[in-house]
Amino acid sequence: MSSWQYITASLRHYRRLHLAVAAGVAAATAVITGALLVGDSMRGSLRELALQGLGRIDAVLTAETPFREAMAQEWLKAPTLRARGAKGAPLILTQGSALFRDDQGEVRRAAQLQVVGAPPEFWLLALKRGAAPVERGNRVALTQNIADELGVEIGDAILIRLPIASSIPADSTLGEKEETAATRRLEVAAILDEDDESSFARFSLRPSQQAPRNAFVPLETMQDLLELEGRANAVVLAGKSAHEGPLEGIASREIRSHGLQPRLEDYGLKVERITVGRDDGLDYLRISADRLVLPPHVVQVVDELYGDEGLQPVVTYLANRIAAGDRSIPYSTVAGVDSTVELGPVLDEAGQPISLRETEVALNDWAAKDLGVTVGDTVSLSWYEPETTHGQLIEHEPLELTVRAIVPLAKADGTPTAAADPAFAPDLPGVTDQASIDDWDLPFELVEEVRNQDEEFWDQYRTTPKAFVSHTLASRLWSTRWGTDSVLRLPIGGGRTEASVANSLREHLDPVSLGMTLLPAKQNALVAASGTTPFDALFLGFSFFLMASAVMLTALLFRLGIEQRAREVGLLLAVGAAATQLRRLLLGEAAIVAAIGSFVGVAVGVAYARLMVYGLNTWWVEATVTPFIGLHITAGSLLVGFATGLIIALLTMAWSLRKFAKLPARQLLAGDAQPAVQTRRVTLVTRGVLPVTCILAAIGLGLIALRSEGEAQAGAFFGGGALVLIGVLLAVRGKLRESTAPSPSSMSLAGLAAR
Repeated sequence: MSSWQYITASLRHYRRLHLAVAAGVAAATAVITGALLVGDSMRGSLRELALQGLGRIDAVLTAETPFREAMAQEWLKAPTLRARGAKGAPLILTQGSALFRDDQGEVRRAAQLQVVGAPPEFWLLALKRGAAPVERGNRVALTQNIADELGVEIGDAILIRLPIASSIPADSTLGEKEETAATRRLEVAAILDEDDESSFARFSLRPSQQAPRNAFVPLETMQDLLELEGRANAVVLAGKSAHEGPLEGIASREIRSHGLQPRLEDYGLKVERITVGRDDGLDYLRISADRLVLPPHVVQVVDELYGDEGLQPVVTYLANRIAAGDRSIPYSTVAGVDSTVELGPVLDEAGQPISLRETEVALNDWAAKDLGVTVGDTVSLSWYEPETTHGQLIEHEPLELTVRAIVPLAKADGTPTAAADPAFAPDLPGVTDQASIDDWDLPFELVEEVRNQDEEFWDQYRTTPKAFVSHTLASRLWSTRWGTDSVLRLPIGGGRTEASVANSLREHLDPVSLGMTLLPAKQNALVAASGTTPFDALFLGFSFFLMASAVMLTALLFRLGIEQRAREVGLLLAVGAAATQLRRLLLGEAAIVAAIGSFVGVAVGVAYARLMVYGLNTWWVEATVTPFIGLHITAGSLLVGFATGLIIALLTMAWSLRKFAKLPARQLLAGDAQPAVQTRRVTLVTRGVLPVTCILAAIGLGLIALRSEGEAQAGAFFGGGALVLIGVLLAVRGKLRESTAPSPSSMSLAGLAAR
């Protein structure tokens, strides 16, 4: 008889025993395969959410300052994107809330909405192309969760409320202290289905298993509502498919390499030519921002380009009072500037600049006359702190300065001097464009009395500074975390023009440093979908005790089958069969049984995974926040589950054969397959100390788990469970190995069973 004939005959003859062993192997394999498939299902479902939420969108450009809507089209025409078939659309992204009043007068509100101002071409970037639910007019498309919360249907009208962003931070003195918002009544044109891949209902830059709360409004309507005509604050870029985009692997600092060349106005910057006086007067270029102070990056770049060509930085601030004795001037601009020959403004009679110390101030002749002071007298300045918590008004203690110089506002022929320049102050809508000081639109009350002569000065000189201090002093007093310098002044000359300076800045400014960020949205979403949590290992941990039980059951069933074949093995040994050959035959037979059990276990593992997924979507939905998991079956997990189950089964069977194969033939022929067991007295440490230590350690881990989170808590939970199992097994092992144990023949059946 050949080895194969012997194995097949044994498989037929002992088929019942082999079926039992195969069932144990199948149970262990099913647990392993099921845990791997649950991990695949978690990752696959998160991936589907990411792709559904982004459609074909690969990257998103966001900006702190709204930019020209046309910039998006200019970018898409760049050779680097056009060659890769990129499509895109400008958006306005903001947070908002909605209100609905039903026919009975009941008011319902929905907050924390992501309001998206989208053009028609945005809807072409979804996974499946469909008609745009909103294209123009006062219409809105809501996701189902918002519609349910408001209780609205298609055709109902809701009131949407959006915050109006200001270029001046709220923590600044001149920033708005109260929330300003725009509201408009919009008709509900569509309620988007989350499962519709053409609806963009799950659109989100940060995909999550929770359903986004989206409200889509036509881009033109959003621009009109927020007074951002022709502007946007985001651009989405998409490839030809949902899986392979034109911008895979991009990093946020590679904006320029993808052809984006913003203009200065896209950063909220501008370069202007300023002329003071007639043709022979002061002529220079001014660089300013719409946020009152220039970003530090802009100042650094301009200094690198023109620092050696007469660049003059200026810090301009609003003083509440300039006082001397019992006289005071309310609400005056003060410029911190170091004078130069080309630009002034504080010059002596010979036309040379006067350098001011930090304890000195120069007044124009109008202010000096109004205060009744001369050179050498002392004046004091009072102002609000430039930056406080939530813009709370805190007036700084008056600063006393010595009058170093008095500069005229006009020359002998009546033409303005360099000191008579309103352009020292940047443009501030609501102030610099007002006809009267009383008309100023400021976020605080004007408590100082405004006199007729102050209004006359405003009519003639506008924001011309009444006082000048050193740039060093102004930087120390009025610096903020958003920047310090208000404007930068550059003399005309050397071929410098508005266009040349603007182009030079455009080439050297870094978009990222000015708040433009290019997010590889799809790449980030897919990385997040793969997760840092090893879901398969987590569910293997949950199923560990079940798997361990199946392995032990396999070992017991296999050992039981081998013991029943003791006489057969003994006979083969007695007639001359080699022990190594018998071990190979028995292990080969076991391998076939294990392979069959593992194959069946893979199929059972799929059903086990389906049950786990169902449980996560129903019974244990709190663990996933919302039911979103679908079963994902991958060939890799099936193969790994099969191989792992087979290897574990073979190792278990080989371990069971180890002692059996060493028994002598005479003992096996007698039907005795039990190796000699030496009874020995179990020490107190083995029987009591170790089990108690394990139990106490498990309790300690349980207490640690109460104060831990995430993976640390899970590790403490599994570790505590394992220690309880080990402790109990040690206690049982010690009890069973006691040398004082009675022999089975001296015990009743009930006693033997209990033991």
